[in-house]
This record gives sequence, structure tokens and C-alpha cells, in this order.
Amino acid sequence: EGTVSFKTNTDDTVTQASSKLVFGSLNIAIQDAEEKLELALMPITQNGDWRYAPVGLWIGDAEITLPGATFKINNALHYGMEKLLVTGNSNITGNMYNLVSTLTINNLTLTDYVVPRISFFQYKLAFNNLNAMELVHFTTAMQATQNKPHPQDEIMAVYQTILPRVITPSSTVNIDINMNTSLGALIAKGNALWPANTALPNTMEDAAKNVNGKMDVRIAIPLANAFIDQAVNSMADHAIQQGPAVPAVTTITPETPVDAKKDALKNKLMLFMQNGQLPLPAAIQIMSLYDAHASPDVFTANVKQLRLAPAIEADIIQLYTQLATAPQPATPAPAVPTTVQPQLSQSQLQKDLSGSLKDQVNQLIQQGYLIQEGNDYVAILTYEKNVLKSNGKDLAP
Repeated sequence: EGTVSFKTNTDDTVTQASSKLVFGSLNIAIQDAEEKLELALMPITQNGDWRYAPVGLWIGDAEITLPGATFKINNALHYGMEKLLVTGNSNITGNMYNLVSTLTINNLTLTDYVVPRISFFQYKLAFNNLNAMELVHFTTAMQATQNKPHPQDEIMAVYQTILPRVITPSSTVNIDINMNTSLGALIAKGNALWPANTALPNTMEDAAKNVNGKMDVRIAIPLANAFIDQAVNSMADHAIQQGPAVPAVTTITPETPVDAKKDALKNKLMLFMQNGQLPLPAAIQIMSLYDAHASPDVFTANVKQLRLAPAIEADIIQLYTQLATAPQPATPAPAVPTTVQPQLSQSQLQKDLSGSLKDQVNQLIQQGYLIQEGNDYVAILTYEKNVLKSNGKDLAP
């Protein structure tokens, strides 16, 4: 229930709109022989006031509130929250478009999650001083892609050629994350801007290369350890679920499926991580290079900057070169198992991986990439001139 109103000009074009709506509560229960599922949502309210700016964009304020929700299994609470609030505000000053959106959640319960209770969570994202005219061109071009025979290709072209133009010398992006939990707090504050002495971007690659960014992160150590344990459990579950041990792919042929090639590299990295020979950040960067289809030369240059042990470095480069240069199959080949499973129980694998990851955290502290202040880990990440640093120390690309 509620009201929706519009204001029009003399040619019946809508110039303003407002709404005040309430969506009634929702209760769903599903019962079968084994379990009972119950979802309950309190009434949702939506308020909004918008006006159509002369430049061709709708601007204004909007707010959505959900006072509470619960999800139960066999009468036991699995998920619940006391309040969810989503707000948005947009305005135009001159030809500059500004947008601020906020998501706030109070008393979030996640029974099966690594952090069972989050008393407060807020995510705030702000875009300032975007080129309003170019934003109109972007939205118009996006709408036009819907009737194209290959909309995905058209959408990518719009993102590449038009979206970068919304950036101006004074454009900024700000991110704020605040989370209070039973294990401590996470606070992250970041911003990005494009320096006035650099050329405005023509492509998204230009935008990423020329941006200056900074992110201040502070996380309680118990909370960080909980996230590490969650990552360990996920990796161990993935390893165990791959099935019984089978011989690894030792020769890459045109018949080797693409997924098998990726698994061969992932398994190699996991083995090194389990043995404490490869830091987690390095493994993530190596897989990012794989996903980006880096040439063997580019891959080799980047891996050498990770400063791994010579034998580990050579093994990874050799495998990647073999994967990257293998001919592609003329026709899709059937998937074959390629995973080499460690002959360990899941609990032992979790223990080994947990020790390895926590050792790597200690190494980051010793090297200055991470700072321990009391009961918190602190890092200041910066990205300038295509160089990523943590606490002023260069991170490998």
C-alpha cells in the first residue's frame, strides 16, 4: 500500500516523481519428511523523491527499509537480522554528477558462518564529479544494446569506449566499510582519483593504469584468523571433493581439456602452499596471470618478481610454459580427472594449510607489509603510477 505521484510539464513529460510504499510482511513455511523451513520478513517500506534534470538524468533520494528478517530450519535460527537500510542520493552541480549509496545492517546472525554474529555492518560508496553529459551518453548507449543481435559484444564496446569518458580531472571514488562482530572489528576506508596532470582515459585500461588509489585497512586479529580458517576449510573441502587420487597430467597434448590445464597449475600451487613454499598472495597473483592468458614471457617476468625459491620458480614457469604453448584441441575433448590428491585426511590437510597461511601472515609482518598494532592487523595499500604498495613497500604485480 502507499502512494505514487508524478508531476508533468505542459507536454505531459514526467519531470518529478515521488513514492511512499509499504509492502506487507511475508511468512513462508515449507515442511517435508525431514525438515521444516521458515522464512519471515517484516513489512518493507520504500520512500523516494526524484526529478528529471535538464541534462537528461534522474536525480534525487531513495530509501528502502526492512525492519527484520529470519530464516529457520527445524525451528532453529540460521539467518536473521534486526534491520536493513539501503539509501541513495544523487545530484548534479553544473555538469558534475554525484552519487552516494549506503547499505546498513544491524544485528546480523549467520549461524553457520565463520563470524556467527555481526552487530553492525555498513558499506558506503560515493562517486563524485562525474561528467553528467557523458553519463547520459553511456546510459543511452547501454539501452541501445538491448536490440542488438550480439548484446554482450555491444555492451563490452560501450564499457570500453564510452564509460571512461565519465571520468573528469576532479572525479573521485570513496569506499567506507565498517563491521563490528563478536570477534572484533573490520574498518576499511579507500579512495581513488585521477591526477589532474595525467591525460583523461580513453579506455578502461587507461582508467585503471592512471588512477591513484589508497585503502586503509584495520582488522581485529581474531577476525582475521577466522577468515583464514574459513579459507583453509574451503581449500581443504575442494581438495577432498575432487575424488580419489589419480595420476597427474604430466604431458600436455591437444586432447588435454582447458579445465584440466588450470587444475594442473592450481594443484601445483596448492602443494607448494601446503609445504610452506609459496605465499598465498603469490599464488593468487600467479592464477590471475593464468586467467589473463599472459604470454610465457610476461608470466616469467612477473613470477621472477615474486622472489620465490629458484627451484619453485623454475617449476612453476616450466609448467605454465607447457600449458600456454600446448596446441588447442580441434574439437572439445571429454573431461578427464587430473587432480593429484594429498594422501591426508581432511583434518590433517586443514591443519597443514592453516599453519602455512598463518606462517605467511607472520612473514608479511616481519617484512613490513602488514603491521600488528595491539590486537589489530593494519595495512595501508596504495596504487600510484601502476605500482601497488603495502605500508610503503612494493608488492609484486
